[in-house]
Amino acid sequence: MFTDFATEDFINKNIRVRPVSGVTHGDETKDGRQSNVSKGLNTEGNEEGEDNYNKFAILELEDQRKAIKTKHREALEEVKRKQALAAKEAEAKKGK
Repeated sequence: MFTDFATEDFINKNIRVRPVSGVTHGDETKDGRQSNVSKGLNTEGNEEGEDNYNKFAILELEDQRKAIKTKHREALEEVKRKQALAAKEAEAKKGK
């Protein structure tokens, strides 16, 4: 079906083909960068840019850890609540 560009170079060298319309949806920033993370990096090895990138990565990790800990805590509380409810139900059945 799409064999007009499936040449040997395309298959072996991973050459990218743009859509006929020329519109891609991957670059919303219109500056050619892959993501907002790369804005802080400089290809010349700027230490400040690298520090900003590292700080951003650390913040992302901390946010993820906090979210996981909160989710875990809520799950434990739910288990305890269900156990207490089951104990009350079992006690009520014994009393009847």
